[in-house]
Amino acid sequence: PELTGKPIIFPKLNQMLKGIKQGRFYILCAGSGSGKTTLMKELIYPWLLEEQKAKIAMVFLEEKQKFTQQAFIGIHNNIPVHEFEENPDKYLGNKKITDSFKLLLGHKEIAFFEHFGSYNSDQFLRKLTYLAKVKKFDYIFLDHITMITSGNSTGAESERKDIDILCTKLKEL
Repeated sequence: PELTGKPIIFPKLNQMLKGIKQGRFYILCAGSGSGKTTLMKELIYPWLLEEQKAKIAMVFLEEKQKFTQQAFIGIHNNIPVHEFEENPDKYLGNKKITDSFKLLLGHKEIAFFEHFGSYNSDQFLRKLTYLAKVKKFDYIFLDHITMITSGNSTGAESERKDIDILCTKLKEL
């Protein structure tokens, strides 16, 4: 089957999805600590190397922008993400870090949304709408959606309902 979206690095998944399509809503689900964030970065990484770069917004709600950037530099230099984030100077000199940053992230087609903790869902949706409709980002990667609803919920059932409502609204973007 022919690709109809942007290719990803996992052949079987790429074949099943026919690439990642703009305007679609994809969700990675797995247990806590299983590597969803790392997997998402591995999916994004090859796109950062492309000559014709897609406009990518990264909304990683449980980590600072600095750590997201360090993760991509680690991936680029084949260094385990968590090891590199803890001590980048142990693995690479300043010039190599700077060169990797410029190659991967030093262009205007990348945006980061830095926030840690719960967030008002309506405010959050306005920010994502701005990225999608006004700034016209091709792809918006959202990590840790539960951070949006965690401050609103009164219990597990309520949080699941809040996440469902938020996903429905995100799909409307």
